[in-house]
Amino acid sequence: MNGVYGRKFTSKKTGYTNKWIFLPAAGYREGTGLSNAGSNGNYLSSFLHPDYPEYAIGLYFHSGGVDLGINSRYCGQSVRPVFFE
Repeated sequence: MNGVYGRKFTSKKTGYTNKWIFLPAAGYREGTGLSNAGSNGNYLSSFLHPDYPEYAIGLYFHSGGVDLGINSRYCGQSVRPVFFE
């Protein structure tokens, strides 16, 4: 979108199907290195694993699709703030 690699997510909720959000393929940081920028998006949520708080639920996208999973919190991943009405 406008020269930035990423993925557009469109709402499927009734009454909001014209709403969407663009998430850049920002990759992630590990130490001082940056990995997968421009090809993958790694987004961390605030939902921690109940037994292992060093992990959280995250969204991961790449050219093959979109996945939800458990991601390490020590890696620098993007966080998308969301406003709730």
